[in-house]
Amino acid sequence: MRPQVAGSATIAIEAPELEDLKLSRRIGPAVVGRGYLEAIHDPELRRKLTPDYHLGCTRIPKSDRNYYEAVQKPNVHLEFGRIARIVPDGVEMADGIKHRLDVLVYATGFDPHAYMRPMRVTGLNGVTLDELWKERVFSYGGVALPGFPNLFMLYGPFSPVNNVPVPIGLDHEIGYIMRLIERVRREHVTIAPTAAATERFVARLDDAFPDTVFVGCRNWYSDQTGTPILWPLRQDAHEAFFANVAWGDLEVNPVPVHGGDRKIEPP
Repeated sequence: MRPQVAGSATIAIEAPELEDLKLSRRIGPAVVGRGYLEAIHDPELRRKLTPDYHLGCTRIPKSDRNYYEAVQKPNVHLEFGRIARIVPDGVEMADGIKHRLDVLVYATGFDPHAYMRPMRVTGLNGVTLDELWKERVFSYGGVALPGFPNLFMLYGPFSPVNNVPVPIGLDHEIGYIMRLIERVRREHVTIAPTAAATERFVARLDDAFPDTVFVGCRNWYSDQTGTPILWPLRQDAHEAFFANVAWGDLEVNPVPVHGGDRKIEPP
């Protein structure tokens, strides 16, 4: 666990012109939000609160000038080190310094890549979700997994976080999933993405990440390999992906009905 005070200085700005987050690579994090940082009188504290990574590499907080004034009050101490352990009367830092506390607010202790876990989900051939994601969390489109027929997710791995509004991303995904469910109900079939199609989808996103602001800092988007598990492309690319079902990417298999197989009709 690491105190997130420094990260809170990422930005406090109204910036509709930053529609493309790549812009922050050109203008730099020290320029964006400089007006708020000027409220910090101590140069050393201002230096610590100035992010050294691109705008958008961490989630952009909506702070205001009051935050920067509050952290300068005499009863406030900012700690930028790493917590080694929690002890009965406070916390012990990695450098051995111990801070005595009456209350510890643990606000960053979630696992963003657990998704539906710790539920045990088992797919074909007894493969569990934990086994599928042992090396890396992934999905096809953020909505489906190879080897897990008729398992459809909303906002699974590689769904957009900062660059596409969540309601819009959900709208794209729901419309797509409903088309799959319609065929499942109509033809009594199971549907899952092929392993090859899933690999192509993941490779496409992997190729796009180096040109985004999501790399280059420690953030909660990234998995154990350092790869951000979100959508790195534009909103129109997300809409286009879900606009039509690429049936060639999917395995469609009949479900036995009363001892026989139901014929699969073309979509």
